[in-house]
Amino acid sequence: MADHDIAFSRVKKLVTHAVTLAYPKHDYELCLFTDVSDFQWGIILAQVPKKQLKVSVHDHEHGPLEFLSGSFNATQCHWGIIETQSGNR
Repeated sequence: MADHDIAFSRVKKLVTHAVTLAYPKHDYELCLFTDVSDFQWGIILAQVPKKQLKVSVHDHEHGPLEFLSGSFNATQCHWGIIETQSGNR
């Protein structure tokens, strides 16, 4: 199998397993989820029906709106917890 066929098969697999982003709904509440490690960070912006806000976050029907992630550079890797998690520079 040629390299381009292998690459095309990988792309097809990635596309079929990708998360579909939701369209913003003005009557839904926005939720921002963040996570950080020593070397990387990630953010998910999602929306949930307002009626679900009183139940556990694990039971929400999240509609993902955006995903962001990145790696810290060498200087940022030496930041303390407060600076890392808040994004203060």
